[in-house]
Amino acid sequence: MRKPLVLILILNLGIILPASAHSNADDFITNIKSSITSGIKYLSDTQVKETQNIEKFKGEWACYEEVDKSTPRIGKAGYSAYDSNLFTTATIHNSLAEIYLINPKLKEIPRMLALAMENINLYKNEDKDIPQYNFWQKLPIPTNLLGRGETVEDYPYLRRGNHFFLQGKFVWHASNVQDDADDTSLAFAAYKLNQEILGKNSFNSPQWMDENISYVFDNWRDKNRTNRNIYNVLFGGMRETGAFLTWLGPEGSFPGHHLLPFREQYIPFGANDVDCVVNTNVLGTLALFEEQQVSEGYEKSCKFVNNKIIKKQHRKCGVYYPNAYNFYYTAMRAVHSGAECLEESVPTISTEILKHQAANGSWDTDGKDKIQSTAYALGSLVNIKNPSEKIILAIEKGLKYLLSVSVKDEESGHISWEGGIFFSGGRVFRDRVSFRSTPYTTSLIIEVMTKYLFLKDALS
Repeated sequence: MRKPLVLILILNLGIILPASAHSNADDFITNIKSSITSGIKYLSDTQVKETQNIEKFKGEWACYEEVDKSTPRIGKAGYSAYDSNLFTTATIHNSLAEIYLINPKLKEIPRMLALAMENINLYKNEDKDIPQYNFWQKLPIPTNLLGRGETVEDYPYLRRGNHFFLQGKFVWHASNVQDDADDTSLAFAAYKLNQEILGKNSFNSPQWMDENISYVFDNWRDKNRTNRNIYNVLFGGMRETGAFLTWLGPEGSFPGHHLLPFREQYIPFGANDVDCVVNTNVLGTLALFEEQQVSEGYEKSCKFVNNKIIKKQHRKCGVYYPNAYNFYYTAMRAVHSGAECLEESVPTISTEILKHQAANGSWDTDGKDKIQSTAYALGSLVNIKNPSEKIILAIEKGLKYLLSVSVKDEESGHISWEGGIFFSGGRVFRDRVSFRSTPYTTSLIIEVMTKYLFLKDALS
């Protein structure tokens, strides 16, 4: 009688196990959907609703500029200050727009997009005829820099962070940087996505959108230059790439170029640079505007980016982006937006990412910044067309890790993820001054979850 009894148990177990696995899969999907809803609620509730002098601005989300290593004239390690900037708002706006285009049932998103669009308009450089955008707004001189008998009215407004303590007028002038291709491309993309979702209105329909935008970036490319940025010299290995430069303004000529800041906008250390992430952001925006054939620098930028990916130089080619997976993420977003020239690098990206996933499903950068690194790695994988089963399993494993480290607030119904490094001061400040934002990281992870559900539906 023992053999039949064992057989019966095995047969019953065979029925039970698949049912249990199916139940776990259902619970996982339910958890993902619930997290998306709670994450959107968090982003909706934490978006600034009204401008508070220069303390906070309507439509933005919290971001903090932080000193990671003590630096003279900048601050001691551990110093942190709230920072209003275009980069955070535009990136969150664009993630929310992509989420809504996949899932228009998330009714809170259009209102957030409308508020964010108002905020993005604050960063346009009105002193220039060409549409260009800056990381910071022009603000009055901090009162701690005023001399005896001086008033704020005695000084011009210059671009700076609204809360970071500036130690001397030199540092104040040093914050008055040129407009840049990174923020400008993200702003352009925001206008395009905002129009697609909300229709044309007074906030998202500037006159420059009636014409091509590629000339804004084509004006500043890595060609016919006597100057080279020291970071590119040390880690670039390329010159005259024809790729897009970071800063949308003139640099000095070597020798004797402008090393030090003056009252006008300037390029830090007087030398422009070529940044991989900046180039992928520009490529994605040009594709979104369908100007791949119009832009003079598009093909050269594609060649530059593909070269860096094939050579696996993703760790160092982002001057302002120290996270190991940020470059892959923005490259795959560009592909998602229509930059087909980067598709040849997708196998390298996926192989490299899968190779470094930890047993618990996470990724890291130098043993730290696990949440941000995991979000970027997954953000790359979910933008791959027709992903393999191996990629899907890696995504699910990574999402389970992110669910395990989420911050839940039962009272408010919020879910969020602690912000990691998404941007840095670049060059000599690359590992010293960084920017972190919990809303930024949360929006990225909610975007990943939304695209994962879309992939699952498409493959089923």
